[in-house]
Amino acid sequence: MDKWKLEKLARVLIRTGVNLQEGETVVLQTDTMAIDLAREITKEAFAAGAKNVETFIEDAEINHYKALNCTPETLRDLPEWKKEGLDSILRTGKGVQLGVRASRPTLNQDVPDENLKAQAYASNELRNVVRNYIHKGCLKWTGTVYPSLEWARKVYPECDDETAYKNLEDAICKMMRVDEDSDPVENWNKHNDFMVGQRNKLNAMDLRKLYYKASNGTDFEVELIPGVSWGAGIEEAPKKGVFNPNIPTE
Repeated sequence: MDKWKLEKLARVLIRTGVNLQEGETVVLQTDTMAIDLAREITKEAFAAGAKNVETFIEDAEINHYKALNCTPETLRDLPEWKKEGLDSILRTGKGVQLGVRASRPTLNQDVPDENLKAQAYASNELRNVVRNYIHKGCLKWTGTVYPSLEWARKVYPECDDETAYKNLEDAICKMMRVDEDSDPVENWNKHNDFMVGQRNKLNAMDLRKLYYKASNGTDFEVELIPGVSWGAGIEEAPKKGVFNPNIPTE
């Protein structure tokens, strides 16, 4: 990926995604395929005043070999030190969490389902450490994606590898509102303002149900619970400010 793309992606993830404030520590969960972006994120975090960047790096290939060779019981058993490593930072109240991973949709096709389920269980247990603070509403967090060749082949099967990868890279940058001529933070600020305006309009309408009808045959109603509240792409952690979870998102 071009240097300017990495720099702008890092900028928007730090400045808008987790909205990093001076003195906060970034908990960066990533994989080896996204290491170039992880390095730029680290650089940008310190430029924004981070106290520290604690990085947790995994490798999909290593996890693949483990899934092939370990028993389901071993794969399901998540060591306590992994959970404690995350929790020790987040429970201080001065940590923000940022996840960057590349999708590898065909990597584990040769792994037995039982082993994949066991490995997914352990991964979910680790994510629950972060979810605990998300559900309490006291954590700024965001997650994003990084292109991989396997993913590009799935999305653009008609293209050669180089073209497919470039197309996926361009698509991700477009969804991230990253281009060569503008500031992605300003782009996201404008988008967030628009989304908040739409949210306020919907909440003011006090809707009871939604009715969907289209020329392709779609025709159905969805009743809404009493007191339903619409949200925008942004969230707010008390005393920590507004942030954008899951970039890109609408």
